[in-house]
Amino acid sequence: MILICSAHCDDLEFAAGATVKKYLDNGLEIQAAIMSDASTIPGNENIQNELNASMKAFDIPYNTYRFETMWFHKYYQEIRDQIFKLKQEFKPDTVICPSINATHPDHKIVGEACRSIFLEQSVLHFEDVRGNHNQLINYWESITEDQLSFKLQVLGNYTSQFKRKYFDFKGIEALALSRGLQIGVKLAEGFEVGRIIK
Repeated sequence: MILICSAHCDDLEFAAGATVKKYLDNGLEIQAAIMSDASTIPGNENIQNELNASMKAFDIPYNTYRFETMWFHKYYQEIRDQIFKLKQEFKPDTVICPSINATHPDHKIVGEACRSIFLEQSVLHFEDVRGNHNQLINYWESITEDQLSFKLQVLGNYTSQFKRKYFDFKGIEALALSRGLQIGVKLAEGFEVGRIIK
């Protein structure tokens, strides 16, 4: 079982959408948890419906919580409690989550909670595409063109986010090409290892 804990809607797809598709193609079981639907941010009123469409495309079960975006520090213990509950409920072997080195404070808090709670599980921190300045990418997943295409397709559900400068499909493709170049394949997604248990 793989548990994906993300801070906000679209984090999973943006950072690891092709890898998630690869894991699903390989028959792995995945559950997702999104700590904030980010619906209180102006312009995000429809984002929950966009998330629903994306998760339907992946065909994975998910839970969405309503911790206030940009204020996760106020709810740190509640977020930890919720993540610990997910650990007990789903008993994952691997957790994919934001990095403790992410520049976004919400991402950092979720990453710290996951790193400290999942001590018996492998933990991979996905790349914070916009704020990965302090991340060390030291784990790569090769992906196919079809898996990258699927990632872009599900991101296309988030029409409310198209106004964001970083929501750039060509940039996403370029990063996949760059990560692939680093390991001698055409396309890849990069991660930061928190812990690997075999």
